[in-house]
Amino acid sequence: MGEKDYIKQVACQLGGQVQYGRVFLKPGKPTTLITFPEPTEGAKVMLALPGNPLSTFVTFHLFVLRALRQLGGLPAPPATMAARLTADVTLDRRPEFQRVRLDWQKDDLPGVKPVPNVLSSRLLDASGAQALLCLPPLQDGPGYLKKGAVVSVLLL
Repeated sequence: MGEKDYIKQVACQLGGQVQYGRVFLKPGKPTTLITFPEPTEGAKVMLALPGNPLSTFVTFHLFVLRALRQLGGLPAPPATMAARLTADVTLDRRPEFQRVRLDWQKDDLPGVKPVPNVLSSRLLDASGAQALLCLPPLQDGPGYLKKGAVVSVLLL
């Protein structure tokens, strides 16, 4: 969270209750959920997303879009599918969602390769994404997934 992030402070002054103020996720760590109790209508909910454009892009697809679909009575979350890595991918200690394009050239599974040199401030890096690569957190082991590994992607 940035030093000029006053969302939690202002929301609490207005009677809000922070349900969570950070998530164990990359990108999107500063995602915040605040509820405002309403005696006659139930709670109002505010979801504060990170300020960096690509972090906002990812957390919107993971949290906001799913919530809006549920509130609108639409089917459950967007589809996930299996894909094959076309390059080695380093794992982070947090679960990570990287923007990828799907390549259907060789296999029954599409190939995926994360966009290189992604900066969370460059929204242009998200413009060609067709899916989010769902990477597990770093566990015991080599610290990366090898080219050819089967992974899960969340279709956008």
